[in-house]
Amino acid sequence: MAADKPAAAAMKKQAVRTVSAVSSRSVEVPAPVKTVEQKQFSSGTNPISDEAIDKALPAPFNEVMKANHGHDREIYKQFSEAPSSQDWDIKMQNKLNDAILSSPYANALTIDSILCKGNICEVRVFEFKNGVWPLIMAEMKFQTWWEFGANSNYGFAMMKDSKLVTGNLALFVRE
Repeated sequence: MAADKPAAAAMKKQAVRTVSAVSSRSVEVPAPVKTVEQKQFSSGTNPISDEAIDKALPAPFNEVMKANHGHDREIYKQFSEAPSSQDWDIKMQNKLNDAILSSPYANALTIDSILCKGNICEVRVFEFKNGVWPLIMAEMKFQTWWEFGANSNYGFAMMKDSKLVTGNLALFVRE
């Protein structure tokens, strides 16, 4: 019976990963669990600690990252330790911000933060209509300026101002 648990966990992981047969990019599936689009990426560093996550991310986003163990924590450590002075960082932050705010779905979410550094962008948003963020992400991936290969998105439900909202923490890694 104990052997069935790892197999079930592996099946669950496979269930949230969908790969498009037409494109080399993966398509993210809207779900209340983590969805992943990954290429091989290893910084060779140790993942970021829970204490460092608490310092780098405000609640409730910190809890979402702390619940994750593995690859994305390595990426987040690289992101949190990177300097933010590159010209690309500022330009990409503006492109992401403009794309989100110009979407026809922009009125159904609020941007908590957009920050790019070290060829990684972190986007934190709150959805007031479930499913809007995956649509906006899909739209952005078709833009000519989109330079990201791997990305991860963590969605979580919470109460905010007496309303049920979905928070999203997305990490985009430049190709």
